[in-house]
Amino acid sequence: MPALQTSYGPYLTPAFAGMVADMRPNTVISREVEGNVSLPFGAVTLRGATDHGCGPFGLANAKGFLGIAVFSASVRPTNPTLNAYAPAGASSVTGADTAAICTRGPVWVNVAVAVTNGDDAYYDASGNITNVSTSNTAMNGKFETTTSGAGLAILVLR
Repeated sequence: MPALQTSYGPYLTPAFAGMVADMRPNTVISREVEGNVSLPFGAVTLRGATDHGCGPFGLANAKGFLGIAVFSASVRPTNPTLNAYAPAGASSVTGADTAAICTRGPVWVNVAVAVTNGDDAYYDASGNITNVSTSNTAMNGKFETTTSGAGLAILVLR
């Protein structure tokens, strides 16, 4: 078997999109990913058209915001190489697999713009997570960390 990683940095990656941020109470539910799509960790997840279904932003016949897809060690690897954005070789959940969805609590997400601690969270027409309310959809959550631009932030869903 070829080596998956041949060099190591001095520090661990502090976080990645879709990682539960801390141990405070949270709610993580299981839902089946509908269709032949990929649901990346940390992505806006919509309620599916079928019972107990879900999918990424843009899912046909979606029923509205459900939560944020979180990393699960039980997900089959979709990316055979290890990197900071694909822990244990998995970067997303694919169609017909079971996804872990955070509906309440703290989770790391990639934001599209600079956010500030206490800002309300929204997603835009492309599924990007932002603090801009104009023409965007509210997620019933607030950011708990500040960023100077696009990057990782903690979103606490209520």
